[in-house]
Parts: sequence; structure tokens; C-alpha cells
Amino acid sequence: MTVGPLDLRKRRLRCVQCASSHLKCSGKIPCDNCTRRGKNCCPPTQDTAIKVRDGQREKENSAAQLPMPCPLIRPLAIDTQSLYVIEFFDKFLDRNSFTGRPGSSCSTFHSILEDNLSLSNVASAIGALQVSRLRSAGSAQCTRDALVNYRNAVTALQSEIECVGRCDIVGLSWSTLLLGLFELMYDTTGDGWIRHMLYGTSRLLQLLSPEGCSHGAGREFYLEARIFEIARSMLFSQESFLTMPPWRSLTQKVWLDSYAGDWTPFEALLDLATLVADLCIRTTSFIRSKETHSISAADCDQLHTFAMQGTMLKTELTTWSHMAREWYGTDSAAGHRYLSAVYYSAISIYHSGTYDYSSIWSQSGVVTPSLDPSEVQQHVRTILDVTMLAMRHTNLSGVVFLVPLRIAGARARSPEQRAPISRMLFDITIPFRAAKAVMSDLEEVWATSMSDNS
Repeated sequence: MTVGPLDLRKRRLRCVQCASSHLKCSGKIPCDNCTRRGKNCCPPTQDTAIKVRDGQREKENSAAQLPMPCPLIRPLAIDTQSLYVIEFFDKFLDRNSFTGRPGSSCSTFHSILEDNLSLSNVASAIGALQVSRLRSAGSAQCTRDALVNYRNAVTALQSEIECVGRCDIVGLSWSTLLLGLFELMYDTTGDGWIRHMLYGTSRLLQLLSPEGCSHGAGREFYLEARIFEIARSMLFSQESFLTMPPWRSLTQKVWLDSYAGDWTPFEALLDLATLVADLCIRTTSFIRSKETHSISAADCDQLHTFAMQGTMLKTELTTWSHMAREWYGTDSAAGHRYLSAVYYSAISIYHSGTYDYSSIWSQSGVVTPSLDPSEVQQHVRTILDVTMLAMRHTNLSGVVFLVPLRIAGARARSPEQRAPISRMLFDITIPFRAAKAVMSDLEEVWATSMSDNS
């Protein structure tokens, strides 16, 4: 006969988890071991079955045998600010890549977020603004929260800048970049975006120095932000510090050793874009200084130099195109492939524009590396087609297509070309309202073009 239920020699004192792990149990519910290991602590079940031989009926499955329910773990309460930060990481960062590179900046943000008040505030501001546009209920309150967090971020950033010697410049740089993104999302004029994202990040990149941008969080910021520095130089025809030798050397250093596997052809194209913008700015400045003067022999020599430099850059762009086509043969779905195609066409048009608009080239008799009109139109079609695909099928941010669409729009001749540009810019204005400024600018260009042709 088996031992009866009142015999205490078979009584179990350990919980189920400790018994299965052969650990000594404290006897409490929950016990110390389960609390430390994060396990559900269930009390032991006692066997009260009375089993009698010789065909007697057995008492089994008594109520005492049924397993007792484990105590429920109550979900942790999360405050609104934390939810906004989660929204920023899960929705905004995941859907707004600036480079198309594998991986993201999430790890960098996590590493510096806790110790940076301005960065945490602006992350909450963007998250709140994102929530306000995704939900109809409570959107007004979320918008108010976004503006409060934005104001707090600006105040915190000003305080951090005052003690910049003791603060992390990398954190300040990310805060400034994200403030520009917030203003791009909220402000229709584009003034705040220009002030923070373009000029602010430009200044902070210089404060970081090439050495500070060569590793760690500084390197990550440099790789994310330099596309905006190039955009600033191209849009406003202003020289960039990226053309200086220490910064040009940095473009090689950031891909050495363990980083070599992260390199893409788009990085090399951005290097060329810096040189193309610099040549265009220098050439345009020289031409403007000669508009009211007759052309001398020395002027012709200088124009010839500009044309030769342009020819060399055009050759480098063509070489890059062949290399990229071969490199991307095995990586056709990557986001940076779309960026490479769009920016290659945009930079090619921009480069040709250096020689297309002024009559000084024909007057001087200098042969220029400008594109044929048919080639320009082919690049316009490429920008439109590939941008449309990228906006549908990748997580690339609409922000990175503003400059290419602006360049393509200036060369768009027909309503069939201008209509898709307007549609794509309208789609970009949904998350980034400041894109309306680009639309307004293009509408003025098109209106002027129509009046000139009439």
C-alpha cells in the first residue's frame, strides 16, 4: 500500500521551480530564488491520492491535486513621456533613414540619451508629434505635449551650450539635428529647419573636428549629418568645410578596420558631391564678378581651368557609375542603392548647371563638360522614377529627396514631369511640413519659365 495522505514524510516544501532545478527553497511565495531569477513561483502540489490494491476504487484527481494558479504579474505603468520616446525609436527612427546604410543610429541614441536632457526632450517632442498624427483621439493634447517638449529641449540645449566645455558635443550635435527635424515636421516656413538642421549641425560638426568624428558616436553623427551639410552647400551656394584636407582625409579613415564592411558606393558619391558643389560655387562666384566687365585673356585662362576641373569631375562621376553598377549587382534591394541612383542623377544635373546658364562660356570659346539636353532629361526621369520607388518600398526619409526633387524640378519641362514632382513633394509634406517651402519655390520657377516661354 502506498503511503497515505496524512503521512508528512512525503510532504513537499519546495516550489515547483526550485524542485525542478534542485534548489533549496525559502518556502515563501514568491520565493527568493524565483524573485531573483524572474520566474513565476508556484507552490508545490500535495499528492492526496489514496491507492488501494486488490481492485479497490482509487481516489484520484482530487481538488488538492489540481495545480494552483500562479500569481499574476501586473504590467508596469509607463508614463506618457516614456511612451513618446518609445514612439520615437519604434516609429520615427525606424521609418526615417538618412543614408540607407545597414543598421541604424538606435544604439547611439540609447548610449547618450539618459545623460542628455535636450536630446531626451526632443526625442519626446518628435514622438508626441508622431502620435498626434497617427491617432485622432487625443491628438490635440499630444501636439501640446510635443510643443512643450520642444520648448524644454531648446532651453536645455541653450544651457548645455553655455557649458560646452563640460558637456558632450556629440549629444549637443544630435539634439541640434533632431530639433531641425522637429521644425521640418511642424514649421511650414522651413526657417527653423535651416537654422538648426543645416547651419546648426554644420557648426557642431566643425566643433567635433575630424578626430572626434573618426570613431564612436561622433563617427555615427558625421555619417548621418554630412548629407545635410552637402545639401546646405548645394542649396545656398555656400562653401563647405568638408572640402578642407583634414575632412577629406576623414572620409577614408571612417571606413578602416572593423568598419570596412559597412562601406557603400553612396559614401564615395557624397565625397564627389562635396567637390562638385565646391567647383560650382567657385565658378559661379567668378562669373558673377565678370558680368559687368569685358573678358580678358586672364579671365579666359581661369574659365579654361574651371572647365578642365569640371571635366575631371565628370570623368570621376562616370567612373563611379560603372563601379556602383557592378557593386550593386548583388545588393539590388538596399536602400542606399536607391539613394545612389537618385543622387548620381541630381549631382550630374547640378554639375552641368555650372556651365549651362551663363553666356560667358560661349563668348570665351571655352569647351565645357555640360550635358546634352537629352542627357539632362534622362537624369530627370531617373530621379522621378527611382524616388517614387524608394518612397514606396524603403524606410528612407522623405527629407533626403528634397534636394534631388528640387534639382529635377528646375529642369522639368513638361506637365507630365512636373505633376509627379508635385505629388511626391506633397507626400513628403505630410510628415515634414517644411517641404511646402520647396514646393512654393518650384512653383515660382515654373511660373517664371512659363512666362519666359510665352
